[in-house]
Amino acid sequence: MLVKIVLGFASLAGDVTACPTHRHRLEAITGALERRPTDATLFYWAAATWADCGQHEPSLAALGRTQEVGEGFLPIRAMGFEKIWSEPEFQKHYQALE
Repeated sequence: MLVKIVLGFASLAGDVTACPTHRHRLEAITGALERRPTDATLFYWAAATWADCGQHEPSLAALGRTQEVGEGFLPIRAMGFEKIWSEPEFQKHYQALE
């Protein structure tokens, strides 16, 4: 379980310098996830924030963790997911969450 959590953080970490607009938000979310590693809401907001930065890999990783640890989360196009909305991998996650 611990290994899965650590690997989950590694895939979510991304390069916050690649997203200067949301750098502080991403750092805050990452810090909160260290304290609450099964909080689906934090993973969802990490996914939306990374997506809004155009960072597909960490966004999709966070959506995957959202699905694993939570229920009732459905990405909204206009709330951060616009830049990755049409990607097939995102749509797979969307359908799984739906």
